[in-house]
Amino acid sequence: MTEEEFRRALRSGLGRALQFAKETQSMPYRQALLDACVESQAYSPEHGTLAWFTWELIQESGEVGVYREQVRQSLAGHGDDMHAEKRFALASYFARDGDQEMREAMYENFRPGPRRGDSLIYYFIHLDGLRGLLFAARQVGAAIKESPEKWDVGSSLFIAGERLGEEVTDRVLREAAEGDADIARYLAHHEDRDRRSATRPAAPSTFEELLERFAADPRGSSFLTRTWGRKATDAELQKAIEALACADDPARQRFLLQVFGDRPYPGDPARLFRFTGSEDHRLAWAAISALEQVMHPAVREFALRLAEARTGLWYAAAGLLVKNFEAGDHARILRWLESTTDEEEVHDLTLDIWKFLKAHPEPSTTRAMAAHIYEYNPCIYCREVALERMIEVGYLPAKIAVECSFDANEDIRLLIRGRKRDGE
Repeated sequence: MTEEEFRRALRSGLGRALQFAKETQSMPYRQALLDACVESQAYSPEHGTLAWFTWELIQESGEVGVYREQVRQSLAGHGDDMHAEKRFALASYFARDGDQEMREAMYENFRPGPRRGDSLIYYFIHLDGLRGLLFAARQVGAAIKESPEKWDVGSSLFIAGERLGEEVTDRVLREAAEGDADIARYLAHHEDRDRRSATRPAAPSTFEELLERFAADPRGSSFLTRTWGRKATDAELQKAIEALACADDPARQRFLLQVFGDRPYPGDPARLFRFTGSEDHRLAWAAISALEQVMHPAVREFALRLAEARTGLWYAAAGLLVKNFEAGDHARILRWLESTTDEEEVHDLTLDIWKFLKAHPEPSTTRAMAAHIYEYNPCIYCREVALERMIEVGYLPAKIAVECSFDANEDIRLLIRGRKRDGE
C-alpha cells in the first residue's frame, strides 16, 4: 500500500488501512497518522471524527508515544471545530487508558467555543462521569455569558442523561446550579432551547399562510413547504405556480420550488430547467428535486443532456430517470458512475443510484455499481449500503470481506461478523 492509498483509506475509514497496520506491525507512513491525530478527516460531520479508528491504528503503530505526544500538544489552542472534537476524543481514550498527564491536559486546555463547545462535553462525561459533566458545564456556561446569541447548544444534556441517568443528572446539575452561576447558565440555555423546540406553530393551510411563514423565516426547512405542497388543493397549488412564474428572488424561487418536492409540477417542466443552472446551489437542487417528481419526455431528454455536459449538477441525472426510465438505462448510469473516481462526484451520484435501483432492480448492474461505490465513495454510510447491496446479489469478494472486518464503521464490522456466523 502506497502512502497516498493509505491516506485515502484512512480518510474514508476503509478497513484496509487498519489491516495494513496489523499485517506490517508498524507504521511506515508516520506523517499520515500524525496528521490524523489532530485533524478530523472524515468526509462529513455526520460521520463523527473516526477517532476510534485512528486510535486503533495508533495501537498498531509500534510508536504509541509519538502519537500520544502529538495529541497532547494539540489540545492547547484546540479551536472550535471538528478537529477539536478529534483531539479531545483521542485524548479521552489515552486518559481512560490510565494516562494521567493526558487527563490533566484535557482539563487544563478546555476552552469551549459556540460551535462545538457543547459537543466536547461528551468527552468529559465519557472520561469522568458526573465530575466531568460539572466541570465542562461550568466552562461552557462561562463561555455562553460572553456571547449567548452565538451558541449552538447541542445534545450534551441528553447524552449525560443517557449515560449517567436522567434523574441523577438533573438532580446533580440543579443542586450545583444553586451555587454556581455558570452551571445555572448552561442549564438555562439548554432549557430555553427545549422550550423553543417544543413551541412550534401550526402548519399553514392556505398559500397566504405559507407565504407568511416564508417571510418570517426565508431560510427555513423545506419539510413544511413540501408537506404543504403534498396536501394543497389544486386551487391553492395554482397560486404557487403563478407566484413562481413571476418570482425573481432566488430565496423566493427556492421556496416555491420546494412546494413541488413531493408532488409533480403540473405545468410544462421545461419552465423549471433554467433554475438548475443557478449559482445558488440550494435553488438548483430545489429545481432538481421538483423535476424528479415529473414523468415527462422533456425531463428525460434534459437528464441525458445534463449527464453528457458534465457540468453543474450532472450527477443528478440518474435521479431524473427514476420516473422516466427506458431500457438500457442501467448500463447508461453504470457508465456515468464508472467514468469517475472523484470522491465528491461518486458520493453525489450514489443516493440517486440507490433510488434508481430501488425503482428498477437489476442484480448484475447492482453488483457493478455497488462495487464502484464501495471503493470510491468516502462516506462510511454509503459504503455500508453498498456492502448490503453486494451481499443481496450474492457478490462479496474475499478481499473485501476481510477488510470490512476492520472498517471504521462498526455496523460494517457487525454485518460481516453476522454473515460469517450465518455461514458457519
